[in-house]
Amino acid sequence: LSSFLRIVAFSYIPFKTRQSQSSCELPFVWNAATGDNWLLPGIIPGYRAKFELVVEGLDSNNRYIPGRAHKVSVKVRSKTEGRMRGFYLLLDPVEEQTSDCMCSFNVSCGLGRFVKKSNKKNARLGTKMLANCTQMIYADNKVNKKRWTMKWVAPTCGGVVIRATIRGKDGKIYFDNDDLEPQFQVLSRILYPSTDSAPEES
Repeated sequence: LSSFLRIVAFSYIPFKTRQSQSSCELPFVWNAATGDNWLLPGIIPGYRAKFELVVEGLDSNNRYIPGRAHKVSVKVRSKTEGRMRGFYLLLDPVEEQTSDCMCSFNVSCGLGRFVKKSNKKNARLGTKMLANCTQMIYADNKVNKKRWTMKWVAPTCGGVVIRATIRGKDGKIYFDNDDLEPQFQVLSRILYPSTDSAPEES
């Protein structure tokens, strides 16, 4: 599929996770062209990705702390790169593992869960979650934002992929190209559990 057809088809698919086996279906469809959001230093000189996904509270090896709440943000990378009008985040299991990795997805591990900030400002700006679906969080409105921030409570074990799709002020849709190597992807994070600490409940 072309990038355009891919995002349209992607938006229509009911998202299901192996954790809950419940349907997480987006209540909207973005029919729009896709934009480039690559981070390719040394390949395209001077090119800068417009948006990025940031996960805070990881350990020194960039691994999540099992059971702990981590701050997750989608944001504009610089003051000159425009604004966002919407986004959605999805949690997926890591399907492919290296032969020496012991952190593949297990049904008992789950994917963790998103938690929406409960304050009037966030409600006004439209950050939302569907009932019985804690593996997706989104916003779709006319507010131009530099950043959205939410909380992800990590699972107790297993590899997790956090994927972001962003609707820019320019009307284009931005998401990572799966054909790119992970080090060039700025809207997806592949995370594994830390082995340095015991699980915490948040």
